[in-house]
Amino acid sequence: MYKPLLTLSLLVLISPGQAMTDESIFWINSFTVQCEGVSPMTCLQVQESDVPEPGKWMNFYSSIDGFSFEAGYLYKLRIRKEMLEDVPADASSIRYVLVQLLEKTRDPKININDIWAVTAIQGEPIDMRQDGQAAPLIEVSLSAMRVTGKDGCNNFTGQIAGFDDGVIEFGPIATTRMMCPDMSVPDKFNSAMQQVSNYRLDPGRLVFLDSDGNELIACKKID
Repeated sequence: MYKPLLTLSLLVLISPGQAMTDESIFWINSFTVQCEGVSPMTCLQVQESDVPEPGKWMNFYSSIDGFSFEAGYLYKLRIRKEMLEDVPADASSIRYVLVQLLEKTRDPKININDIWAVTAIQGEPIDMRQDGQAAPLIEVSLSAMRVTGKDGCNNFTGQIAGFDDGVIEFGPIATTRMMCPDMSVPDKFNSAMQQVSNYRLDPGRLVFLDSDGNELIACKKID
């Protein structure tokens, strides 16, 4: 008597303890950021898509087996995701494994990560010394996602709330409260910093722009 074999074929399933797997395309941003997991840590920024979108980077709190990150490069990876069982409560239930490095390209926007001397504010050149005061300085740190420096009188620090190609947004900026003989440059600088939403990066030169593309602060790289 004929007996169907369909029932037997359905028994070829994943064995107990065997990981379920899936593959995806991951883009890795060119710099890491400080993030908060179980404790403070450094995170990659990733997008899981065929084509990356500006401003859509997400902090990645796990590691990728077989992948070695080098700052300053954009990566396109094929990743295998293995679903794990019986993992500790504070551990990821997914293991990420590098299958193939598809692209690794130098990212020019990483060059903003430097110290810059301000040379002009709203198109008006400023002297390197104003009554003994130093010209404003800006230091951009992508790893900490912070901007720090001196406005020509006071020290300042603030968060970089958003960053991508041609786009930069600052959070609230805190300054010290010292008064200097000439506050005209510091006042103009601080007013301009509040309007920054874009940037243009040329070799050795950085320009911050407002949302309409008007020049706010021009800088040159400090050697």
